[in-house]
Amino acid sequence: MVGFKKKCWALVGTVWLLSTMMGCSDGVPVRSDDVLITVGDSRVTVEEFNRNMELAQSAYSQGSLRDPQVMQEIRLGVLNQIIEERMLLNIAESFDLTVSDDDVESEAAIFKADYPKGVFEQLLLESAVSYESWKRSLKIRLLAQKVAETVLGDRIVITSDDISAYLKKHFAHGRSELNGAVGGDKMNERIIARLRSEKIEKAYAGWMATLKRRMKIEVNPQQWKRIIEVSGDSFEK
Repeated sequence: MVGFKKKCWALVGTVWLLSTMMGCSDGVPVRSDDVLITVGDSRVTVEEFNRNMELAQSAYSQGSLRDPQVMQEIRLGVLNQIIEERMLLNIAESFDLTVSDDDVESEAAIFKADYPKGVFEQLLLESAVSYESWKRSLKIRLLAQKVAETVLGDRIVITSDDISAYLKKHFAHGRSELNGAVGGDKMNERIIARLRSEKIEKAYAGWMATLKRRMKIEVNPQQWKRIIEVSGDSFEK
């Protein structure tokens, strides 16, 4: 079941942020004791967290949800995901970065093309995620890519050694294929784009971890204690 869960989460990405975004409490009067998470000036209520929990739990069997360890993993996963995504939204706003609906439709078409007909839809059905919800989660992922490129793009350098290592790894079984790849400008462009994307992704993870330690992030301990209902869970930045 854990393996299936990981596949579902990889597919739907940041899907549980959807209800947080749609029910965002920013700008709306909220009682301080209803707030569970504070990220900078952004606040997430207990009600919003619970909606995200319900969505996250939909990828599990009822039997798995009776396991305290599984529930702890889900809670902490949802908590940290909401925090990271609120950080992302704050950063994107500061750089005036957005993702259009056309961008989402184009990327969705490319993504679905990798699956045989009907398989992608079946995976969403098994994950209890609607197509529209998946597209909204894809929009967040594209926004994360824009933020990463804006903030970290200038720091990324692709060397000739990087390209050589990539070619040897992916064309190791065909020397003629390797020679053709080396001489092809379009092939080299694709390799550079792939390597750049991989390097930015790695740098982004480290950058977010550092930013998470520096940004004002608070979790209401009383509300969190009520949510976990068991001893032993804790939140660590």
